[in-house]
Amino acid sequence: MALVGVAVIGGLYSLYSLPRAEDPGFTIRTALVSAYLPGADAVRVEHLVTKELERAFHEMPEVKETVSESRRGVCVIQVEVYHHYTDLAQIWDELRHQIHKRRDDLPEDLIGPIVNDDFGDVYGIVIGLTGEGASHAELHDIAEALEDDLLVLDDAAKVQTHGVQEERIFVEFAHERLAGYGLTPAYLGETLDAANVIAPGGHVRIGHRRIELEPRGDYVSLEELRKTAVFLPEEQRTVFLENIADIRRGYVDPARTKVHVSGEEGLAVTVSLREDGNIMRLGEDVRQLMQTWQKQYPLDIQFEILAFQPDAVETKINEFLSNVLQSVLIVCLVMLLFLGARVGLLVATLIPVTMLATFTIMRVTGIGLDQVSLASLIIALGILVDNAVVVSESIMVYMGEGMKAVKAAAKTGHELWAPLLTSSLTTAAGFSPIYLADSLAGEYTTPLFQVVTISLLCSWGIAHTFTPLLCVRYARPYTKDSEGKGFQEKVYRVYGKSLIVMLRHPKSVVGVTCCLFALAVAGARFVPITFFPPSDRATFTCELEYPEGTAIEEVEAGVKAVGEFMRRKLSMEKDAVDSAGVINWGAFIGEGGPRYILTHAPEAPRPEYAFILVNTTSPKHNDRLMREVEAFCMRALPDAAVTVQPVQMGPPVDRPVEIRVSGQDKETLLAYAHRIKQELRETAGARQVTDDWGGRVPVFRIDVDQSRARRAGLTAQDIAMSMHTHLDGIALTNYREGDELIPVILRAVDRDRDALAKLENLQVYGLRSGRSAPLSQIADVRLAWQEGKVLRRNEQRTVSAQADIANGYTARQVVGRIEPWLESLDWQPGYSYEIGGTVGESREANRAILAKVPVAAFIVFILLVLEFDSFRKTIITLLTIPLALIGVVIGLLVMRSYFGFMTLLGVISLSGIVINNGIVLIKRIGIEMDENGYPGPEAVVRAAQRRFRPILLTAATTIAGMIPLYVGGGPMWEPMAVAIAFGLLFSTVLTLGIVPVLFGLLFRVDFSEMRLDRLENHEDHA
Repeated sequence: MALVGVAVIGGLYSLYSLPRAEDPGFTIRTALVSAYLPGADAVRVEHLVTKELERAFHEMPEVKETVSESRRGVCVIQVEVYHHYTDLAQIWDELRHQIHKRRDDLPEDLIGPIVNDDFGDVYGIVIGLTGEGASHAELHDIAEALEDDLLVLDDAAKVQTHGVQEERIFVEFAHERLAGYGLTPAYLGETLDAANVIAPGGHVRIGHRRIELEPRGDYVSLEELRKTAVFLPEEQRTVFLENIADIRRGYVDPARTKVHVSGEEGLAVTVSLREDGNIMRLGEDVRQLMQTWQKQYPLDIQFEILAFQPDAVETKINEFLSNVLQSVLIVCLVMLLFLGARVGLLVATLIPVTMLATFTIMRVTGIGLDQVSLASLIIALGILVDNAVVVSESIMVYMGEGMKAVKAAAKTGHELWAPLLTSSLTTAAGFSPIYLADSLAGEYTTPLFQVVTISLLCSWGIAHTFTPLLCVRYARPYTKDSEGKGFQEKVYRVYGKSLIVMLRHPKSVVGVTCCLFALAVAGARFVPITFFPPSDRATFTCELEYPEGTAIEEVEAGVKAVGEFMRRKLSMEKDAVDSAGVINWGAFIGEGGPRYILTHAPEAPRPEYAFILVNTTSPKHNDRLMREVEAFCMRALPDAAVTVQPVQMGPPVDRPVEIRVSGQDKETLLAYAHRIKQELRETAGARQVTDDWGGRVPVFRIDVDQSRARRAGLTAQDIAMSMHTHLDGIALTNYREGDELIPVILRAVDRDRDALAKLENLQVYGLRSGRSAPLSQIADVRLAWQEGKVLRRNEQRTVSAQADIANGYTARQVVGRIEPWLESLDWQPGYSYEIGGTVGESREANRAILAKVPVAAFIVFILLVLEFDSFRKTIITLLTIPLALIGVVIGLLVMRSYFGFMTLLGVISLSGIVINNGIVLIKRIGIEMDENGYPGPEAVVRAAQRRFRPILLTAATTIAGMIPLYVGGGPMWEPMAVAIAFGLLFSTVLTLGIVPVLFGLLFRVDFSEMRLDRLENHEDHA
């Protein structure tokens, strides 16, 4: 009782204090490596940077895969390590060491490489910040103040602000004015750089002290910059800089990234949870801060919640706790109906005690409350009552034979501790492939194995301690009267007669069972297959991807158009009670936004891309709203590839359908991709077919005539520097404002930079010679087309043909239709294809699970052999597993559900439950033959009838416990509940018949003379 008291108190405390999360999560074993080579096109970046880095990374045995993107001036490589590595910090240190070793092989002017090993951090709280009439600088100041407040919260790890525009001081010149003063941009830059210095000036000794001299010439105001004296060599006089150039304060132009909040330009402040932090406490702290912020700042400053993981966690946990409570009540009700009030209450006490003990151990082992761990408790509910049912029934039967209560409990414990332990361990072993699988999906569902195993072992321990104690004190012995008429009870007689008929025709029974199994296998192809279902969040996403080279201003215009459409047509009516529509949205332009949930893989920053996160009033409205947004984008944004979809669950994928073609020659790859895209367009279910390379982009190529350039005293470097200064500008020095350094940029005025016609007349200045000449005199300008980006996977160029899925279809169906065509293609040596997307991830996850099934099967086999000391009994038990598949297929077809990763886990888990039934039945046959001395035929029938009620009760409680999981578990758990419920229903019915039949066949038991009345005449106890 003391131990039970400890379990109860510890469980209640643990239930309150266990960390909570929507999902158990998994570790993102990916680092992002970025490097910048200004001026180099995509192919040169690939050859000079990407290839060298990829070779270095693949020398590391921990690296599983590299995926790279080479664009003009930019190289981005995702480095993924194998799943079984856990010490990622050491691996990322080795990655940096590999980069350092290759530094001499990389271009001298390369910026980076920079390793981002925080790529997997989740920023579950995203707050949009806007202000009507407020400048960007004012919003930035507010965001910085919020960052300071958020960082001091106990549960906050990191805070980032998205959409910040970097400030610049622009010094803009007109060539005509410079020429009038006889100056060059280079001379102007040298003047500013020399004037703005902080340098040591030495020291002097005065008496016994040395005093430092501090010459300062740095700018402390824009007025000082404007009044910079510029010496005119030709006129031998000085003028102020403001007389030569226009000086203004602004932001990086063009912007690198931007954020819009519900249609207004703003910022997004994101917060991540510290390791072992409490997400609910963090959410409460942030809410309190938001109330303070709103009071502190004017009403024009608005704070909008774009993503708030604490709310999602609270909703999901409350839903599942409700499901657990409903399952407990349903299971208790089933036991009361099956066992009667007294016995039912005795067994029912096991459930809360076991669950509270499980919570205690979960806290000790670091397992938190999330939808997977709580669903595991629901799955385990029906199984764990079996221990108490078997123990309590055995005690009461012995008491009915005249045995003292204490002796009956002792005999039961001695007789059943090993079989029930084996039964619990084999059931847990059925879940072990989930725990052992080397995949993100397997890691995500690991709590299934952990929680089920903990609860079963707790149930076994309590069933052999607490349950006997209650039985000794409160149980009444079983007698014929207490059970009605013993085996003559109607249901027992029906089962007994049916069983004897089957035992007399074993080959027919086995044949019919095999036919049912064959029909189930045949019917499985009609079950839709989906890896992971969409999330049931009231959120969806919209991605806009424009052709490579598109200006970010064009992308921003597209985002504004989408936002205006949602504001006019789809926004929730604020005054309406039952309004359905869009609440708010956040648009991240030029980037993929924060990883607001674990399954979102943000795109690397690039100007052609935008990500919009849309919050709605209810998930049931998502489909309609998504269709309307997509239809608008198709009409209004013809140049953009648009993907509108609900929030995805499971490991992230780019597009549902993806066929990757790998090789080296670009033209051959693109030809293969073109043929695949044509085939996809003709495949039912595929839509919005595209590829991830995109088209070529235009570029003005400057072909320098070296002889003419030399005669003019100019070099190719002079041309590049002059053009860069003229168009983009060069950083001369820094303007210091408080603790900020703002670069001072020298460039041409707008009218010169944006005038393409003036390009040929651009003055090129010699850095060394001091001479100048128009660009047209020393170079030819021509329009050329080149690759916008080059994508590689595992050191091979890879083009992915991609498609979305039409309503009513699945990715599996589309891939299944095109895969035979892919296999029939004439693939050249060195070229191959690979299925990616949803189907590829599904196959990888399933392979990882199925690869561990033999390990689980071996563990089960050894446990069964040790328990039975018989290979034949072990084989009989294992042959019951396929029986469950019959019910699984029937259930999925009848309930119009699908087969996904969670369904596969349900089937694997079901095998452990089915084996449990086989163990208790076969073990009872042995007891009837060896200990009670009944001949084989009577022993088989008697054991089947003796275990009839416990097996049915286990099935009934497990199936009943699945009802709340099916109704309220959401789209992810519905198919698993269907698979377990229907699989267990059919396997139980078949097990009660096929196990005795197989036992009779393998042990050659003759049932030809067996009659039910003979069994009843010898019945002396029930």
